Amino acid sequence: MGKFACRKNCGACCIAPSIKSPIPGMPQGKPAGVPCINLAEDMSCRIFDSPDRPKFCGTLQPAPEMCKTCREEALKYLVRSTTSIAMTETGRIEINKELLIHERISPADVNRRMAART
Repeated sequence: MGKFACRKNCGACCIAPSIKSPIPGMPQGKPAGVPCINLAEDMSCRIFDSPDRPKFCGTLQPAPEMCKTCREEALKYLVRSTTSIAMTETGRIEINKELLIHERISPADVNRRMAART
């Protein structure tokens, strides 16, 4: 069996998680549910192979458990899994229990945020 690859036109791992460390073009990081500025129109990561890519992003590797069977399922899974977890610029993982309890981002919300970005 070959290596699991990113699904075309998905980008869920570049949208769902909160990232507190600097990202090229987003020096303060990004909140959960906000598309990364480095997410291309085809939903691929422009900095995937760059040394500037945040460490946290490198922890998100395509796998059936995370990517599920479609983009919407992947977004739901990642929102549940990562809204409460963020990596700081020092590489320390922080858990925000308030976000875990209160922040729920639907695929429709993500699509609205993507549309507003363009």
